[in-house]
Order: sequence, then structure tokens, then C-alpha cells
Amino acid sequence: SSGINAEYGLACAAHHNIIVCNSDSLLEQEVAWLKSIEHHNKFYPLNETLLKGHLQICRELVSISSLPTKLLLGSQDNGPLLLPSLLFNYLFPASKMLLDQRKFPDIEIRDDLPICQTPQTQEAAFNLIGALCKGCLENLGFVVNSTKELFYSEHNLLNSWEFPPSIHPRNPKGFVGLKNGGATCYMNAVLQQLYMIPQIRANLLSLPCLEDGTEGDMSAAKLHHLGVAKQVQAIFCALKESKHQYYTPDGFWRAFKLWGEPVNL
Repeated sequence: SSGINAEYGLACAAHHNIIVCNSDSLLEQEVAWLKSIEHHNKFYPLNETLLKGHLQICRELVSISSLPTKLLLGSQDNGPLLLPSLLFNYLFPASKMLLDQRKFPDIEIRDDLPICQTPQTQEAAFNLIGALCKGCLENLGFVVNSTKELFYSEHNLLNSWEFPPSIHPRNPKGFVGLKNGGATCYMNAVLQQLYMIPQIRANLLSLPCLEDGTEGDMSAAKLHHLGVAKQVQAIFCALKESKHQYYTPDGFWRAFKLWGEPVNL
């Protein structure tokens, strides 16, 4: 509640042009906090209320700051570069990674997640970007050019506003599903039930990975069983770590055979 009261008081001050004592110092502290969490382990999301509160308080402090301060905070090289942080770390790290990979093909591809992983924190981050750009053409230009490069380059030009993503992200507090291949719903249910048994899940995931070509002189039956085990292990890894809404177990579909017959898709 104290965060809400602070935000409300700052909003009133901005609306009535009231000078807030130590506003520059408070803003510096908020920006320092936002920068300090950029390297937070994003597989363990921050408390949503805490993150949203800091973003909102920072927005209100920015709204009563001077234009030189907005420019220094937002996009000047000698400042904290808050706008690049918000765009590339808080909101769109995957898009930034793909852009960097196109520019530098040898760069390591990483599974990066945004700091803002809920609609509420994402809205707060966008509002802070808006506050930094209000009345500051340099900051606005940086945002326009950055978003054009991220989303409107020749590699990913959209032709329609009604763009349906091929796959949605995993709910931060939810499970990963398995795609139905047309006649695999019962198979998926069995795999998901096995995954939810802690002992089976832990034992299968702890098995050492066997690289292709190291099977030696195994019999055909043993090779088949080994191939199925490897694919089930891959499914369990996806159910545990994937950041997508569902996983497509096409490798398992190819490896598994029932009475010698492949999966009927």
C-alpha cells in the first residue's frame, strides 16, 4: 500500500506542478534498482507487485523530471541507458537476440526471457517508456528506430495487423503441454502422467545422454528401446524447462512403434 500511496502522491505532484523534494535522488535510486535486476535469473520471475511498483514509481518520477534528465536517463551513452534496458531486457530480449544473431552469425544463441513476464508488469514498462519519450524527441527517435529494427526489418516484415503467433509462451505458473498428432491424445496423457511421478521423472532425466553413433553392436530391439528412451527423456526435458505453451514430440512419434507399426498420425 505504501508503494501505491507513493505513486499516487507523485502523480498528484506531476499534475499540479508541485516540486518534490529529493526527486532526483529518488529517481536515481529507482533507476539503479531497475538496472540491478537485469542479470536476475529470469527462470525465477521477480515478485510481480514489487517489479510493477518500482516501474510505476520510476515513471512518476520521470514525469516530473526535466528534459535533460529524461535524455540522460533514456538514451545518452554517458547515462544508464534505461530505454535499451527496457526494450531489450525487460520486454523483447528474444527479438534482440535474433537481431544480433542475424548481424553476427557466430554469436551464441541463448534462451532469454523478458524480465516483465506478466501483462501488468509489461504495461508498467511500456508506461515508463512513454514517460521517458514524452517531450523528448531524442528518446522517441531511439524507440522508433529500435522497434523498426527489431520488428520491421526485411527478415520479419509483417503484412497484417492480425498476426497469430505460431506458438504462445508458457504460463509463468503453468505446465507445458504436448501437441496432439491427430491420434496421440492417449499417448500424451500417459507421458504426462509418468512425468508427474517424481521418482520416474528424476531417474529418467538423470540418465546420461547417449550421442548418436555410440550405440556399437546393439541388437535392433535394444536400439529401438534406446531410441524411445532418448525421446522420452527429451519430452521430459521440454515439459520441465520449455518456455513454450506446448512441445511437439515428433521425434518420439518417429521412434515409437506399437507391434512393429509406427504411430498413426
